[in-house]
Amino acid sequence: MQFDNNPYTFFTDNSINIKRSYAAFRKHCEYYFPSDESMQETLNDIASLIETDSHMSLSQLQYDAWSSIATWSQLQQAYQRGALEVGSHTVDHVRISRVQPEVALQELAESKQLIENKVGTCCYFCYPNGDYNSVTEALVKQAGYQAAVTVDTGINQFGDDLFKLKRMTFPEQQHEYQILYTLVIRPYFEHLKQRLFN
Repeated sequence: MQFDNNPYTFFTDNSINIKRSYAAFRKHCEYYFPSDESMQETLNDIASLIETDSHMSLSQLQYDAWSSIATWSQLQQAYQRGALEVGSHTVDHVRISRVQPEVALQELAESKQLIENKVGTCCYFCYPNGDYNSVTEALVKQAGYQAAVTVDTGINQFGDDLFKLKRMTFPEQQHEYQILYTLVIRPYFEHLKQRLFN
């Protein structure tokens, strides 16, 4: 099939290959749509084509670990225990760098207000798909957030821009000592190396 003027191949010979092809395509096309709603329309059309070609249902292939969404009640309980902070990600997962500033600001403000009404405070924002620039950063500040997280990988240092915070990913199969090494030991030795050789 054609997508974004480029050919894209789906392997439909067995359920494992269908799942891999479909998941890869979903990940690829996230960056081409301004919102999840417009992306879902395209995915629904593609799902129909795959099912027709493979004679297999995609209903079980569209699930992934990130689809499990916490309820408001679960978030309230965790927030009240001091177990977590609940941050915003816009109302409709809109890539705020790809829409008009007034639309982006509305998404930012409504999401923040909703979380504050349902849970408590909402001070932090995460850029959908990691799309950000100087304009979106200014809009996030204008909406009243105190910091924002990107999808840039790394460890933040004192003095870093609070609206361009980096993050680390931790696959579920990692052991505690691997996470400890990533967060504490490796950064310590990198810092030590910089001090010794600079």
